[in-house]
Amino acid sequence: MANTFSIKIEENSDVFQKIAELMEREKIEEVFLVKATGKMRNPEIVRHGKQSSVFSEKLRGDYDVNAISGNIVRKKNSVNKLVNVAVNQTGVNAKVGQLIKAIAGRDLELTLKKVDLSKMIM
Repeated sequence: MANTFSIKIEENSDVFQKIAELMEREKIEEVFLVKATGKMRNPEIVRHGKQSSVFSEKLRGDYDVNAISGNIVRKKNSVNKLVNVAVNQTGVNAKVGQLIKAIAGRDLELTLKKVDLSKMIM
């Protein structure tokens, strides 16, 4: 499918930087994240806590990606992202939140779907 991209991200690479490079190379304005397999290293996520608190948490180590969703929009000189993720380590409860940044761990592969804005009905 011409609108679906699978990208294997090299270990220790910045996840969002590699996605932005793909989007620039393919001249893509917006993508949806459809699927992820593998590990993320040291992910930083914004989470919701008890009593409506919101906090940023910098996780340490390699985390398996259980689920991912969201979109990334590339404008002239910026990339706007809203990506939600569920990650966990063996024997530890899953951490769920908005992904702020992450480094690729072992075997990280993402599936992205291109959004063709010219075909959207406004």
